[in-house]
Amino acid sequence: MTIKRTAIKPRNGFASGSQPGIKLAYADWGPEDASPEKTIVGVHGITANLIGWNAFAEKLAASGYRFIAYDLRGRGESSKPANGYDLTTHSFDLRALLDYFNIEQANVLGHSLGAAIGVYFSAHYPERVRRLILLDGGAPLPPDTWQAIARSLERLGKTFPSLEAYISMFKVSPYFPIWNDSVENYYTYDVKQNPDGTVTPKCEKEAIMEEQHNLNNMEKYLSALHTHIEAPTLILRATDGLLDSGKAGFILTAEGSAKMAQNIQGGGKTVDINGTNHFTILMNEGHGRDEVLRLVIKHLE
Repeated sequence: MTIKRTAIKPRNGFASGSQPGIKLAYADWGPEDASPEKTIVGVHGITANLIGWNAFAEKLAASGYRFIAYDLRGRGESSKPANGYDLTTHSFDLRALLDYFNIEQANVLGHSLGAAIGVYFSAHYPERVRRLILLDGGAPLPPDTWQAIARSLERLGKTFPSLEAYISMFKVSPYFPIWNDSVENYYTYDVKQNPDGTVTPKCEKEAIMEEQHNLNNMEKYLSALHTHIEAPTLILRATDGLLDSGKAGFILTAEGSAKMAQNIQGGGKTVDINGTNHFTILMNEGHGRDEVLRLVIKHLE
């Protein structure tokens, strides 16, 4: 499997997680001596991986920021223990990651599940978060969430005849109306290649099943956490749902976004990113992602 080289190469390695033997695969772009104002940690979604941040990280590194992305436990190249797939343990891992890099305080940027982790982490470790950015997530989930991301969940635990067959499945997905190198690199990294040429997703199905169960049990508690967030928070919401031609299947609704912004102690601001869905808001070239980057930089400055 060949992943196309990025314009700005990251430093790759493994950081220590919050428990003995847990390793978190990371990619680290930009100046290692960046100040807290210029340091960003990206936390990805439920079945995602660190490659999803590549284009963001390159552009932010080119603007003088340090951007650290990592694979959550159970995903990508990180350790895959039998359990520990909940917001509490993910927050312990994020704290361990910051400690590994000797970063006392950083800006946290979370997408989807990563936004929920950002909420939990900011509420429990306010001294470690300078600014918080929530990208299409962080509020209680709408009733049709799991249906909306069904294709992402259905691939888990399966073997596919080749990398080409695996990628082709997503090329025809309505999730990605525009296919680009960022998306292809993301799905290339998403699988491990077997000796017979078949491929299997790296993301553990059992981990996601536990994650789903724990997220459903956290719904009411998540709303309560918003009032404990001291960091100024930017909430960016995709305007197109993943179901019914964009009219349904929102991961973050307009109502949920507005309520979250009102309740955040440190001050919340919500902005709709028009013409994007839950996936294209992160990985599509052009207006949507460029607008996200502009708003993120403005928020951090």
